[in-house]
Order: sequence, then structure tokens, then C-alpha cells
Amino acid sequence: MTIWITTAWTTIVLMIVVSLSARRRPIWLRIGLSLFAIILLSLAMAPLVGSPLQPQFPADVGAFVAFSERAFVASWWLLVARIVIATGQLALGINHQRHAARLLSDLAAGAIYLGALLAVIDLGFGVSIAGLLATSGIIAIVLGLALQSTLSDLFSGVAIGIDRPFGVGDLVLIEGAAEGRVIETNWRSTRIATTTNDVATVPNSVVAKARITNRSIPSEAHLATIKIVIDASVPPKDAMAMLRASALNAALVPPSPPPSIVCVDLRGEGATYEMQFSIPITEFGAARSDLLAQIARHARYNGIPLARQDGARLPSATVPDLLHLLDDVPILKALGEDERGQLASRLVRHAGDAGYTLFTQGGSVASMFVIAQGAFDVSRDIDGHRRRLGTIGPGDYFGELALLTGSPNAATVTALTPFVAYEVGKAMIAPALQSNPEVLHALERAASNARALLDRTVAAQACPEPAATVHLIDRIRSFFSVSGLRDIHLKPTDPV
Repeated sequence: MTIWITTAWTTIVLMIVVSLSARRRPIWLRIGLSLFAIILLSLAMAPLVGSPLQPQFPADVGAFVAFSERAFVASWWLLVARIVIATGQLALGINHQRHAARLLSDLAAGAIYLGALLAVIDLGFGVSIAGLLATSGIIAIVLGLALQSTLSDLFSGVAIGIDRPFGVGDLVLIEGAAEGRVIETNWRSTRIATTTNDVATVPNSVVAKARITNRSIPSEAHLATIKIVIDASVPPKDAMAMLRASALNAALVPPSPPPSIVCVDLRGEGATYEMQFSIPITEFGAARSDLLAQIARHARYNGIPLARQDGARLPSATVPDLLHLLDDVPILKALGEDERGQLASRLVRHAGDAGYTLFTQGGSVASMFVIAQGAFDVSRDIDGHRRRLGTIGPGDYFGELALLTGSPNAATVTALTPFVAYEVGKAMIAPALQSNPEVLHALERAASNARALLDRTVAAQACPEPAATVHLIDRIRSFFSVSGLRDIHLKPTDPV
């Protein structure tokens, strides 16, 4: 008898150790180990109590043996329950990463372990479960009333798991509760990371009763709408062209599918235009701000006034003249006011339609272009592949190093909309350098500093990378054939 008791206890201890160390092992391996343990335990129990289904406990044994026999029966039933649960999970292919699978699996496992516990109480300890079930029914009623809210959350969680209106990682709106990204779902609640960097814990009973909008299905891209009210005197064709160019210059507004622009209302106090574009809802705020900034810029350079919905008229907008246009170009601030005025009178106007190429990569046009109206695409060919760098619009300029040094163009600039741009050529700026050679240093500093401006990230890529300051000055002096410069010690400009 001692050898069988020792064998049974050894099997139980080994099974506990293996179970703790094999939690992350494949489920089929855990089933195999449990079957091996239950066979050993059955063989060891046969001489002691017979079959665990109908155990016979001898009365003339010591306390330790009696305790061991009942412990063996209890362990056998728990192993059976473990095998049944693991086999069911393997057969059904349950994925525990899914909320529904986890809840249903836990409920089924709980029911199986409860059945095994009742069998142990009845067969192992000889306690009739009939009276126990009757008593537990009364207890269940009391507990049900006391835990009504918790049980409501529990069963609501099961219902949500079956219906699966959302999953972990989805962006959802639970009406009257919270909006954000689902980070966890469990028995009692759903946790949502909100846009304000908080975590909202919503009881499952609230989720089950609320209207749920899943913003991640079929995708997170949604139709965003903004309305712009423009003075009614502006022809709709001109207003829509300005809004379209603004959308093309908005870096955060996806170009595909192209935004739609329609006039939805026309009254004396203004014409209302509606712009719609697809974007993930989490990016809508930034994209809206970017688009409105571009609309304000294009409206200013096109002389298009906005209007107020209360009927009040804004002051008339005027298109900036050439001198004001040059004032917006930092590189030309090195020139005096009179010199800029003379330069403005010599500018060459370029106007064209969408598709016109104003600046070609590898070209040697010694000119800088200042955009007055329209939107342009900046691209570069790299190893035979065209790479789009971005877009530029009114107030932007490009080609400053081509103007100052004659460097080949480093990118291609193509009109996306009808445009107006002004060309500043070498011959236009040379007189200023000849009459005042010290302007050279001011132009060099302005050219280097302009490349560091954040809003010129795209336009600056149309030019090759500048060399060190002293080399850039030498190149400008050589290109313009400027002589007689006084030696002025300058600090090298930090590379950008």
C-alpha cells in the first residue's frame, strides 16, 4: 500500500510542478502530460479505492491514508476537468486574444470545474449534493440580488463578446460614455484611451445599452467637412479654384481621393462653400487647421475676401502688389527699399495652366521664382524614379541658389493649378551688387538662413545643398563677376 500512496503523491507533485512550468507550452503538450498523469494516478488508486468513479474507502486505515485516498480522488477529477477544458479549446481552435473567446472559454471552464468540485464533494467526501444544491439555490438568489450590478456587467460582457461590435485597438464612440481607442476588454468593463490622454473605464452594462459607433470599420479614414463663407461678389469659379489650390498646398490633407468642393448656399451676405476630404478622425484637427491656414494664405494673395455669416462685411481684400510680394521674400530683405522697388519694376511675369513646368531638374536657369497665385508640385528624380517632395504656394519662392550661383536645378517644379509667378533673373539683381558689393554678404546670409525656415522645407529642396559660407560667397562673387570686395570676416553658417 505504501508504494501506491508514494506513487500517487509523486504523480500529483510532479503534475503541479510541470503545470506551473508549462503554462506557455503548446496546449497539446499540456493535454499529453495530463493524460500521462491521470493514467499513473488511476493505476496507483486501483489497489487503494478502486475506480475513482465509485471509490470505496476502507474504514480500518489511519488518518493519513484516509486523507491521501480522498486527495487522490479529488486530484483525479480535477485532472479530468483540466483535460476536458484543454481538449475543447484545442478542438474549437479558441483564440484567447479575442474578447469573446476568452469570456466564453472562462465560463465553460468555470462550469466544468464546478461539476468536478461537486463530484469530489459527493464521491470523495460522501456529502449528498442534493441538499447542497437546494441550499446553494437560496444562496444564489441572495448573492444575485446583492451582486445585481456586477452580474449585469458580467453577462453584458458575454453579449458584447458574442456580438463583437469592436475589438482591442479599434477607435470607437460609446454614446454618452466615452470616445477613443479600445485598449482592453474584460469580464466587467471596457477600457478606452481617450483623445485627452486619459483612460475611461466603462462598465459592460453601459456599453451593451449604448449606441456604439466603430470608427475603425471598414477603415479609420472618414469624410471630414469644413465650410467656408466667401464674399458673394467673388465669382464661384474663382473661389473654388482658390479653395482647390489651398487643399493641394495643405500637407496634412491626403491628395487621394481628391477633396470635393461645392457651393452649398448663396446669399447676399456671402456664398458658402463646403470642402470634404477623407482622413483618419484622429488627424482631423491638425488637418483642418493646416487647411484653414492655407485658405487664409491663398485668399490673401488672390485678393478674395471672406464674409461673416451674420451679414457683416469684412474690409475689401486687395491682391498684394509686386513690392509687397518681394517684402515677403526673406532673401531679398538684404536689399534696400529703393533697390527692391527697382527690382519689382523689372520682374518677369509668368502665367499658365495646370501641368506647366516652371523649373526642371538639371536645368541651368539662373533665376529665382516668387509665387503669387496657384499651387505647385515639387518632385525629384532619384535613380530613375520620381519622388514627390511636397507642394508650395503663394508667397513661397524657389531657385535662390540658382539665382546667386548659377547652380543646376535640383528638382522639378510643376503647376497643379492655374498660376501666376514672377521671375527674378541674374541681370535684374546684378546692378544692386555692382553698386553696393557689400550687399553680396547680406544676400549670402539671407540665402543660408532662408533654408532653415520651417515653412520652406519643400521649396528649399529645389536647390542643391549649399557649401560652406566662404565657398558660397566665392561662388556668388564669381557668378556675378563682382570685384573690389572688402575682406569681411564672417562666421560659417551652420548647415541645415
